[in-house]
Amino acid sequence: MANDDHKGNVKLTGAQETLMLTLIARANDTEAARPILNDTHAASVVKQVQDSGYNFRERLNYGARGSPVSAFISLRTRILDLKTQGFLAAHPGRATVLHLACGLDSRSLRVRWQGEGRLWIDVDKQDVIELRRQVMADPSPESGSEYRLIDPSITEEGWLENCQIPSDRPVLVVMEGLTMYLAPDEVYGLLRQVTSYFLDRGVHGEVYFDAAGILLVNIANAVGALKSLGTTLKWALRDHTELEKEVPGLKFQDGMGFSDIIKHDAFKAGPLGMIMRNIAYGLTFFLPSTWLVGIYSYAF
Repeated sequence: MANDDHKGNVKLTGAQETLMLTLIARANDTEAARPILNDTHAASVVKQVQDSGYNFRERLNYGARGSPVSAFISLRTRILDLKTQGFLAAHPGRATVLHLACGLDSRSLRVRWQGEGRLWIDVDKQDVIELRRQVMADPSPESGSEYRLIDPSITEEGWLENCQIPSDRPVLVVMEGLTMYLAPDEVYGLLRQVTSYFLDRGVHGEVYFDAAGILLVNIANAVGALKSLGTTLKWALRDHTELEKEVPGLKFQDGMGFSDIIKHDAFKAGPLGMIMRNIAYGLTFFLPSTWLVGIYSYAF
């Protein structure tokens, strides 16, 4: 396990501390020869977290610039940004974006979401939100827009009602780096809550998220940063119909496996890109690319 002496003022543990993995990946991407995301906000937050005494290399056993991990995480984030922008373009009027497990992600600063009747809600656990407030500034809402930062327990019943989440406009739920850390029943329960809350009120929406495949779960739980942090991946999406069976009202729209993600136009060319694409092409001959990781869209 990682040594607590390298955490500084950061109190996160286990699965919550894995948000530091995605943060340093996005920051490292800004220094790549061909940035995928170019999230300068992430680079600024990393500096503040480091200044507080957190040692990314010692805690995570990771930190190399230009690594395949940094590239893939940044690509995953970029794709979800583009999909979020696509939803907002398709719903130009009043709309809500519910960003679950926001961590220290600056999606609300990267995506152009503001407009009349637009609401962006960043959601995470209390200790994460406390850290976020220390190292990140909230977006400055334009006239007619609203931003909220809240800390409910999203696996408990009634949190949408208790937080008074609006149910009078289309809604997009975005989850990145969340589902794989939840138990299967927690994933199903969360999605059932979301779909029933809005559908019972006559509101439709979409859910975008990434999910681990069964092969990635086995690999990640055996080696690497997760093991050093004392946490594990708990859920793998084996087939997109699984969620349609478990969550009434949820309908599959589309999905991207590992090879599809690597081929995305957002991935810049170059030596690293060529290596990762060749790996992706090779893997497709032996196993479904969703056995590694996928990005999925569902509607309700």
